[in-house]
Amino acid sequence: MEPLRAILQEAGVTEQQWRILRVLEETGPLSGYELARAAGLHTTSLSRTVELMVRKDLVSRYVDLENCRRQSIALRPDGKKLIDRFAPQSRKVVQDFEARLTEKDLDNLLHLLEKVRG
Repeated sequence: MEPLRAILQEAGVTEQQWRILRVLEETGPLSGYELARAAGLHTTSLSRTVELMVRKDLVSRYVDLENCRRQSIALRPDGKKLIDRFAPQSRKVVQDFEARLTEKDLDNLLHLLEKVRG
């Protein structure tokens, strides 16, 4: 998906970082495990990626008050601004991609991706 990569390059984020931002925008704060699962990432990869995103001030990481052993990750204002700026372009790329598939092909693709994700 080269058009999406060009958008993300302009935004200054990787595909993984974009997925994390989108998940957090949709769900609100999540534990690392929950975020990794929702974004389709391994927890070790998520940890490294989130650390970079914290440094960019896109997300924050804090101790969960209900379970002090668990950290939660939340979207920061700069992360929200990035989504607001680039989400319309991203949606257009996805819509163009979906327009090239039949409904059955798209359902099969989504099913296979979910199966790979586990």
